[in-house]
Amino acid sequence: DAQSTYNQFIKSFQNLITIAGTFSFIALALNLLVQYEELYQFLGFFIYFALSVTLAWIALQISRRLIRQTVISLVQRWFGEVSEVVLIFETLIYVIIIIVAGIIFAIGLRLNITAIIASLGISGVAIAFGAQQTVSRLFGTLEIYLDRPYRPGEYIRISFNPYDEDAYGRIESIGLRSTKIRMVA
Repeated sequence: DAQSTYNQFIKSFQNLITIAGTFSFIALALNLLVQYEELYQFLGFFIYFALSVTLAWIALQISRRLIRQTVISLVQRWFGEVSEVVLIFETLIYVIIIIVAGIIFAIGLRLNITAIIASLGISGVAIAFGAQQTVSRLFGTLEIYLDRPYRPGEYIRISFNPYDEDAYGRIESIGLRSTKIRMVA
């Protein structure tokens, strides 16, 4: 109901929302000083920095609460246990929130966002080539989590070597980087 939603989300963040509203109003009022470029740049740095940090903090707190209360319960209901995929999802959301806060800061200072995004894109391509194997393993792990071809506790037969006989073992755990199999003696 509306009262419990208000108590869970709005009331606990009421002070942060008030601070963000104050900084938003100050940022709007700062636009009256656009004709004084040096003063605008000096004050704008601090005001837009405080605004972007406050908005990011609110978004991080709300997303943390949503993930901890809803996403984890859904994962437990669907898969039985919470795995590292939830942590990856949570970290990805945090990174997106921080990037949006940086964009808000850059827009407030009237920086060339196209150049910033282009340089980040080039850096991202370089990092992606360097971390290609890690990223492919990460997607392989996500595929195992989503497809669920096997689960911890099940016995599987694996062919590690095409010239040798198959190995038979029990799945102990499925992690982000590895799957642990206890081989049958």
